[in-house]
Amino acid sequence: MHAHISSVGFFSPRNSSFQGNSVQMRRMSRIIKMGLSAAQICLQQAGNVQPDAIVTGTGLACVTDLALFLRSVIQNEGEGISPIPFINSSHNMVTAQIARMLKINGYNNTHCNRRLSFEHALLDGMMLLNEGAANHVLVGGIDEYSDDYHRLAEVDYEAGEGAGFFLLHRHYQEGDVAKIVEVKTWHGQMGDIKMDDVDVAFLGLNGEEQEDRFYYPIIEKAISHHIPIIKYKQQCGEYMTSSAYALAMAATSTTKRRALIYNQYWGMDHALTVLETIE
Repeated sequence: MHAHISSVGFFSPRNSSFQGNSVQMRRMSRIIKMGLSAAQICLQQAGNVQPDAIVTGTGLACVTDLALFLRSVIQNEGEGISPIPFINSSHNMVTAQIARMLKINGYNNTHCNRRLSFEHALLDGMMLLNEGAANHVLVGGIDEYSDDYHRLAEVDYEAGEGAGFFLLHRHYQEGDVAKIVEVKTWHGQMGDIKMDDVDVAFLGLNGEEQEDRFYYPIIEKAISHHIPIIKYKQQCGEYMTSSAYALAMAATSTTKRRALIYNQYWGMDHALTVLETIE
């Protein structure tokens, strides 16, 4: 099972400006603005192709709205609370808003599996293509930064946020930027990851030693095979769907090569994506 990427759209409010109608944008939360902007960039690059389905992965979704709702519950002691922040905190809110704004009425799904959320969305989109249920699938990974969550998590890594979207189809077309060869997720031990035909490895080290140590076996293997390593979270920061940033980096490479993206969570949850760029 494989898929081709015809276009890529990545958005981070730290270095980009939101796209779309200004009046509509003002009424949206930051994460929805991020998702809609990235989706629009992706589809514009593909010549405004109308996808048959939207599949998104998110670890925390609209966590800022959730914090706003919880804060209002505490401050008002459960009385006279507006339901709007709670409604806006739904995990599928971003995908639903993208579908509504872009008038996409087909399959719509959101995967919420923490650090494996984006890879599960990719698998879902590739299955739709493989089964003939869709010709074009818009797949994305999105998470926003939250002061509240970062403080409660008590972590030392550099936090980030971003939205990455990819338009997938099954068979090669002129103008494609990359081919996804394999996406695999599993729970348990890391297992043997073959790197004999890999040209570059994107690894999700985040600078937190207790977690980064689980990458050491694959780093040693990459070094033994003389494979360059890109620590992509040094550029985008740590967030649960940051592997979408790694896929965007790998897919838009100007050099034809085979890339491996490996992400893990405390040595127990693993995600592996292999893709080939197209000149």
